[in-house]
Amino acid sequence: MTVSSDLTLDGCAINLVGSSLKVKSTATSTPIITLVDGGMLIASISGDDGSRGAISAISPAYGLNLNIVKGTLDLDGGSLSNVAQDATTGAAPVPVPPPIPAVIKTISAPTKSSSIASLSLSAAF
Repeated sequence: MTVSSDLTLDGCAINLVGSSLKVKSTATSTPIITLVDGGMLIASISGDDGSRGAISAISPAYGLNLNIVKGTLDLDGGSLSNVAQDATTGAAPVPVPPPIPAVIKTISAPTKSSSIASLSLSAAF
């Protein structure tokens, strides 16, 4: 999906399951995505083919503008890129860390006693 003008999610949601939302910002047009009153924008992984949902500006030269006011941006395995710099402070946006896997399993090589040790680590959200 490509957005070329302002988009407000007011109490509704867009779930990008393995698909993408691209914002067409230019030197003369800077669309803003606003999440308000429970509005949600979700980028998640497709269960069918494993493709990741993505939110970005078409051009890194003209970044993506997000305004989150009592809304939710959920990157459930998806990605966010080409975000605009804050013109007021000159600061770059706070980077969004990659998702933490719920469970990581590691199986070690057999030891001399021919037993297989397994280690299960879990990360709480």
